[in-house]
Amino acid sequence: MYLPEYFRVKDLSLIEKMVEKHSFAWLVSPWEEDVEITPLPVLVQRDGDSLIIRAHMARQNPHWTHLNGKTASIIVLGPHHYISPRWYVEEKSVPTWNYVLIKITGRFEILGPDETRKVVIDLSEKFDPEWRMKKMEEQKYYQAMLKQIVGFRIRSEKIEAKFKLTQNHPREDLIGVHTNLQNSDENGVEMAELMEQLGLV
Repeated sequence: MYLPEYFRVKDLSLIEKMVEKHSFAWLVSPWEEDVEITPLPVLVQRDGDSLIIRAHMARQNPHWTHLNGKTASIIVLGPHHYISPRWYVEEKSVPTWNYVLIKITGRFEILGPDETRKVVIDLSEKFDPEWRMKKMEEQKYYQAMLKQIVGFRIRSEKIEAKFKLTQNHPREDLIGVHTNLQNSDENGVEMAELMEQLGLV
């Protein structure tokens, strides 16, 4: 992806936290003369200098059938917000959009039944801990449902993180953008906090 150096973030801990928070992602891979895309919630964990992504999809989805051992990417869109030229010291500019985008690329690995079950349990505990998956998995219905999905894992071989936060503008503009984002919506507030975290304001 297009990634100017002034927008590049290499802090793996920050990238991991961003994927953890914005965990509805897209699995993307080439397929014949097209590109295949599957949206899904993902789990992320750090392993040294790598990130491991785990998720699952419907067994009827043909996306997984040609991927085992091949390269695929997980795309994560973090917070994003409109940026008005009115927020700059010099308004002779154009409207733009700031955003956080992360691309994690590695080999797609199909998981066995036990590891797939663990993915489902971990996802349910993350998003809905009151739903007692550990009890429900003992029931025949849920055992049968687990056979209808395919779990997978991707260990990162390449990580690209683009945090477009007005870094290519003078400090006065950064301050104006930060102030206005602080007084906007949830996405804007998160972006303002990221600007602080990266020492931009």
